[in-house]
Formats: sequence, C-alpha cells, structure tokens
Amino acid sequence: MPKGVYERKLKPLIKAGDKFDKLTAVKFSYRNKDSYQFWLFRCDCGKEKIISINSVKRGNTKSCGCLLKKGGNLTHKMSKTRTYTSWQKMKERCLNKKCEEYKYYGKRGITICDRWLGKNGFINFYKDIGDTLKQGYANTNAWFITSNLEALKHIGLRPSRKIKVFNAKLEARLVKYEMYEGSKKAKKQNN
Repeated sequence: MPKGVYERKLKPLIKAGDKFDKLTAVKFSYRNKDSYQFWLFRCDCGKEKIISINSVKRGNTKSCGCLLKKGGNLTHKMSKTRTYTSWQKMKERCLNKKCEEYKYYGKRGITICDRWLGKNGFINFYKDIGDTLKQGYANTNAWFITSNLEALKHIGLRPSRKIKVFNAKLEARLVKYEMYEGSKKAKKQNN
C-alpha cells in the first residue's frame, strides 16, 4: 500500500463496472490521507491504471493516456490560464441569466460575436488579441511573459525576441512582439 494511505471504511463513491468515457472501474485500490479514493480502471484500449475517482468523475481523466497519444480530444491547452477564465466569465455575464452580473451585460443587450462562441470560440478570441495588437498599436512593442508556450502560438504574431526566464523552477518565456502596419516584408523595404 502506498505511503500516506489509511485504512478507513467509508462508503465507496463508485462501483465496479461503472463507465466514465473510455475508462471502466475494475476495483477499489486505496484511499489516501485526504480520503480520496483511487481505483483500478481498465481503458477501452486494454491498459489498466490506478486513478483518483475525483479526476475521473469530473472528466479531467478520460482515458489511460491513449487519447493524448492518438491526438484525440486535444484542445488549446489553456483552460487554466487567466485569459481563459476571463473569456468564460465574459460568456457567463452575457449569456447566463442566473449569473449575478447578467443584469449589467446580457440583460442590457450586450452580446458576444458568434466567432467567440462555439467549438473554436476561445481560439478565435485569442487570435483576435493578436489582431488587435497589430492593427491598433502599430509602431509599438508588446511584451508577454508566460509559462504556457502553447498560448503564444494562438496569438498569431511572430515574436522578434524570446528570452528564457525562470520563476523558481517554473520555466517561462519573455517574448517581444514588434507591432507594425502591413507585412514585415513591406516594413523592411521602407527602412
């Protein structure tokens, strides 16, 4: 039994045979010191893995890892960023009548363009950040610092400078974008 595991009889939260996406519960494995239950799951691909049932029930874990290897169900990898949270809150304020701030936004007729909704809504929202920088702030520089390198790809701009930085053990990039009107080729010909 893993270190920090305590034997305590509590009601199981799932039962053998329960199905969650590609995972099927096989049997209870152990409970950690925080009372989280870990079960042995069998994936549709045949592999077995011990996983926290909280992760499985919330939908955070959908397979043994084979979905990621196959490239299935991949998204923008930015759901834990501040920008993604802002985008979600914006949608909630404008679309969810139960939201406390709805009366200031959605009820007043403030809407969200269709481009920012739907399957690729967040990616389009993120691309528009880059477009806004390029079109509205020509002849300036913009600097971003992020540990999410995937996020930088969605801005749609080519950085003129990248600097590797560390915040403790967290590796990040300080990235410079030079804003200009038109294309980079036209900018070089004018200089």
